[in-house]
Amino acid sequence: MQINELRKLIQEVKIREALQRGITQVQNPFKAVFIFGPAGAGKTYIKDILGLPNNFIVINTDELVEDVFPRYGLSLNFEEGPQVVKQELRKLLQQATAERMRKYVNKCMPLLIDTPGEKINKIRDIVRALVEIGYDVALFQINVPPDYSVQSDKDRWEKKGERSVGAKLTRQIANKYQTNVVRDAVYLQLGQERGVTLLSDKIYPNIFDVKTGEIREDFDESVLQDDKLELKDPKGGKRSQFMRNPFQGVTWDEASDILKVAQTNLSEWLAPEAPLNPTGRLIYDALKYIQGRGVGTLGDEITDIIQYGIEHTQDPERLPLPPEVHEALFLSLGGELEGKEAATSLLTKIKRTAPAEKRPVLDPRYSGINVKYTGPAYTKPGAPTAKDIVKEEVLNLSELKDFVAKFNKKNNT
Repeated sequence: MQINELRKLIQEVKIREALQRGITQVQNPFKAVFIFGPAGAGKTYIKDILGLPNNFIVINTDELVEDVFPRYGLSLNFEEGPQVVKQELRKLLQQATAERMRKYVNKCMPLLIDTPGEKINKIRDIVRALVEIGYDVALFQINVPPDYSVQSDKDRWEKKGERSVGAKLTRQIANKYQTNVVRDAVYLQLGQERGVTLLSDKIYPNIFDVKTGEIREDFDESVLQDDKLELKDPKGGKRSQFMRNPFQGVTWDEASDILKVAQTNLSEWLAPEAPLNPTGRLIYDALKYIQGRGVGTLGDEITDIIQYGIEHTQDPERLPLPPEVHEALFLSLGGELEGKEAATSLLTKIKRTAPAEKRPVLDPRYSGINVKYTGPAYTKPGAPTAKDIVKEEVLNLSELKDFVAKFNKKNNT
């Protein structure tokens, strides 16, 4: 093969690869599944039983925690070591997770949001923001008793060496899940909104062995008999709250039916190639059109629509803006916006799909400690950002250890 022929072949391959990066190569575009459940609910296990494809990208800050903490000498047990350092770092990792999610949303990727869901206002805002940008959203809820969540968190650390947030926080989240999600049925109401699908209108009680139908060894038969569910004081006090026991009288047949209905609904929800959401469908069609035009690498991100519009207006021989692109711009932006205003409006909508926690606040105990990374460095010039964490370009091991040593020395811990 002559050198010129080789160059031509390489060029053709690059062009093909550029085109393949487009929207047509995304399986299940504009799909987001939320699986709610407290610690130990078995969200990952149930996801597989429901038949959710593996191409769905998991959005969960805890995955970053389990990856980052050990690499920098921090225990995955939040009750061990410098807790303030861990909490501050976890906030930064939450920002990194939000940044990643925004990138995935802009690329129309299928998402699995694995979350307890006890922060109902935050979750509701995220769901609505995803629908607004064009996503089809599906919800599924799982439940286990609070005592089991606490024990599961403990076993995760003691038996597996995996992340543990401790009994207090685990029980706080579990109690809020029982009251906010189970008792008040908030997400069942959210499931009635436009663009949102309930995979089941019932909450799955994950207390049975799916192979035998018997109650799992981890649970006592009393969980099916008691008329009230005790919500113990997370601080260890003697005063408990009580609510109707959602597990009372539940049978495996009833639980099994919830799974079967959810499996069927999920399959039907995933079946269409294009989004069901009208906004998503218009953006999908617009990106397909742009990809088909072969304009550079455009066609794999929602914001490519604006970029294509800009390049189109700069073409002296341009034809009218294609209907697919014009309608997608108009609907996704909510009006006739141009240039910088259009880009700002669209990026704002994408940002709302993954709201991040506020930047970590400097703890007074850190005053006077001057380090380059983590903790107090968040408030100083050159501090690491969520994007830095995503790129894994910060948090050097020796620097983090030096910081922890300085913190311990200053506070005599």
